[in-house]
Amino acid sequence: MPSAISQAAVPPTTYGKTTGNDVADLLAGLLADLKAGNVTQDSLTTQPKLYGKIMGKNVEDILAELKAAAMVKPRKTEEKIQQVNEKAATLSAYQTSIEGLNASLKALNGKGIGASPSGAFAARSLNLVSGNLSNIDATATNDAPLGDIQLLIKQIAKKDDSAATAGVADPTTALGWSGSFVVGSGSTSTTINMTATMSMNDILDAVNNQTQTIGVSAALTTLPASRVLSFQATNFAAPIVVDTTNLVVPGGSTYDASILPPTSAQTVQNLSAIVQFRNVNTDIYYPSNEIPAGAQVPGVSFKLLNADPSTPLILNVQNNQAAAREAVDTFIASYNSLQDYLATDTAYKGNVRDAVRMSMEQLFGPASGIGAGQLSSLAVMGIMPGKDGKISLNEAVFTTKLNTVFTQVANVFGYSITSSNTSFIPAGRPTNTMTDVYTSGVQVAVNKAVDGTLSATMTLAGQSYAATLGTVDGSTVTLNAPDDSPLKGLSVVFNGLLTMPDGVASSVNTNLSFTSGVADKLTAALDNYLNPDPNAGLFSRALQDLVGSPLDKEIKGEKQRLEEKKIQQEQAANATIEKLQRDFARALAAATQAEAIKHSIEVYTKVSAAAAA
Repeated sequence: MPSAISQAAVPPTTYGKTTGNDVADLLAGLLADLKAGNVTQDSLTTQPKLYGKIMGKNVEDILAELKAAAMVKPRKTEEKIQQVNEKAATLSAYQTSIEGLNASLKALNGKGIGASPSGAFAARSLNLVSGNLSNIDATATNDAPLGDIQLLIKQIAKKDDSAATAGVADPTTALGWSGSFVVGSGSTSTTINMTATMSMNDILDAVNNQTQTIGVSAALTTLPASRVLSFQATNFAAPIVVDTTNLVVPGGSTYDASILPPTSAQTVQNLSAIVQFRNVNTDIYYPSNEIPAGAQVPGVSFKLLNADPSTPLILNVQNNQAAAREAVDTFIASYNSLQDYLATDTAYKGNVRDAVRMSMEQLFGPASGIGAGQLSSLAVMGIMPGKDGKISLNEAVFTTKLNTVFTQVANVFGYSITSSNTSFIPAGRPTNTMTDVYTSGVQVAVNKAVDGTLSATMTLAGQSYAATLGTVDGSTVTLNAPDDSPLKGLSVVFNGLLTMPDGVASSVNTNLSFTSGVADKLTAALDNYLNPDPNAGLFSRALQDLVGSPLDKEIKGEKQRLEEKKIQQEQAANATIEKLQRDFARALAAATQAEAIKHSIEVYTKVSAAAAA
């Protein structure tokens, strides 16, 4: 009887409890013990099943735990990526709030620059002082001068019409004509070529097919015994012309040329609108009822609705206080909304916030270039920050200032360039404004030599710079500061060339005064912060540092770097998991072999016991 396994074997190894051993190592140790005879039948039956359990746990559970442990690093990196995403989201929300504030500041924009300044404080309103408002519809743009406009509508423009003196009983009957006739309105006309088979309806169609070109449409009027042809002009103040010189009507024809409307007896003058302006007894004729802005009053256009030769109209151009007040209210609401956001737990709290906060302090400082005795800050017109950081408005104080010193209120908010000579119209501001601009202003001179040569200079703090001149257009030329000067960007339109005599040297000068309000200053700073170029914009740079640039793979943000790290960690974890799975496969094979050995031992034991009995 073989004696490879003894009933008095040494105590079994505690499989599954050896720290640092994997499943394959433990099972390999078991096989070695079995072969050496160090395992008893009792120990095999009392130990848990080796290939299904280790320390009371399923091998699959152990593998799952090992997999989870292998993925700890990439999971922690994922958490960091999520934190970057959340920080980027708060930065974007902060940027959106700043963009809203900046938009409200730009809507204020003070008086603006040039002949057509923009912004709520540049807006104009029109009010009827006297007369019938139903006679006119007028609109004022930002460059309309303040004050009264008087006009008298003596006649509104009309569209001409002309009808035939004879008709036809049947408009479908052939007329028997040949040759041609000409019809048109104003300066446009067309030739209608006739054939003997053409009827009045054919003439009607031939004219209407070209209505847009010739400015004339045709129609038939039904009378008790005939149909009469008429022409109507589609344009104002354009008499209808009908020329039948080349029309051939055969002798004995039933229908002579009188079934065509004759040339109109109207003239351009009695079809035009007639208006008098500024209480001057001079008729001004317009070829329509639309008088464009600048035709009589800069920045004001008129639509004539009804004539009233006996009642003048007086319109008053005013600052649009309602628009200004609405823009100020929007600004305050935007500012307070930003403060509400900053007070929340989810608000952005990075370095960009500190930079913007320092710039926003300009709102409550003084405006630049404001003269002594004038409004120079938000506080003096009733706009104050409270302890909670929000802005409050003293209604009574602000309304009084708006009613009494509107331009000063505008200057506190916005930007303006004022010329001491109205022949010089500012058209563009310096790119980089300096203190000298606000303290001493800029002197501009246009010089004309004896031979007619033009030149111009711009002087700042005693230093003169030769301006570049644009193309002369009648009495107008544009002056631009040179790009290599501190006044780069400054542009002025001079419209007084015709006042400068020929053959002698002459010069025309102006002094430009500059103001920059608190909203203008903050807008300049926020524009830089909001620049989408990561090399120039504070927000775009900070966002790029967080998430990287989607357009430039060389620029990596924190998120991109973490994502790359996570990929590397996941690859390493997957390699570890693959090794564990291979070890499990080997362990399973070893356990199967061990089970077979155990079964052999059981059979051998039973046989031996039977033989001994």
